[in-house]
Amino acid sequence: MLSLPPRPFLPAALATAALALASCAAQPAGAGLDTLRVAASFYPVQFLAERIAGDTAHVIGLTPPGQEPHSLTLTGPDLAALRESGVVLYIGNGLQADVEKAVSVLPGDVRVAELLQTAGLDLLPADPGTEEHHDAADAEHDDHNHGATDPHFWLDPARYATAARAVADELTAADPGNADAYAANLQALTVDLEALDAELEDGLALCAGDTLVVAHSAFGYFTDRYRLTQVGIAGLSPDDEPDARTLADITQTAQAAGVGTVFFEEALPPKLAQGVAEAVGADVAALETAEFVPADGDYLDLMRANGRSVQAGLDCK
Repeated sequence: MLSLPPRPFLPAALATAALALASCAAQPAGAGLDTLRVAASFYPVQFLAERIAGDTAHVIGLTPPGQEPHSLTLTGPDLAALRESGVVLYIGNGLQADVEKAVSVLPGDVRVAELLQTAGLDLLPADPGTEEHHDAADAEHDDHNHGATDPHFWLDPARYATAARAVADELTAADPGNADAYAANLQALTVDLEALDAELEDGLALCAGDTLVVAHSAFGYFTDRYRLTQVGIAGLSPDDEPDARTLADITQTAQAAGVGTVFFEEALPPKLAQGVAEAVGADVAALETAEFVPADGDYLDLMRANGRSVQAGLDCK
């Protein structure tokens, strides 16, 4: 049994001061003692939380800029922030395994919302065309297993707006005194998302092609919304590696569809996309999954840039 040294004696006044200093240090900058604190798992969740919180609540993003969300490992301060939050928002289904483990043991007074459980979200199944052909090496990526559904709903602005309403409900339930502020912020965000959706709809209405060949099968909601067909080279996880048969099938599909552009993600190596593009004589272009904190702009800017990229790649009028 370890023998621990005695704790140093602090006079009552010093002990009280030390506790007060510790309490102040635990407060986020700009957040008062009564300010609702909201922890958001990664950027798509964080964007919703920040827009709806406005200046009323303090939002902490658990995934720092530049960090690959699927590989996030929570630190001690991250776990403390979760325990001290009034609301925790995350996306489950294996997307961030460390976050799911942490929220499962949070105290009962923390409101926890898993956004894939949002009513009316109309989730899509995991893409079977790429998942079924992956080789045995995929077993090494169990932590990135997305299960039976595709979690990337935020790439459809309409579904994203549905999740925004759920976030507003959570903040309002935790902080009913500021319900009007959250409602006003939700309304402003909804207007922005509806405008984005209308822009994308108009821009993608008349295209020479409708097949979106992407390095990572994250764009199923985008293609579902705008009546396109996704062909994913890798699976739902960016760590997935397709086998030779899958690559051959995808190349044949791209050739048959007359694909002129193969898309890769800016945050990932373009190797897979370049290989298929070379095989079919296509160009390569970037698309964003909006999973990372952007260096410039926000979700709305990323999605508009995606729209322009797809319009060019599919020869839209």
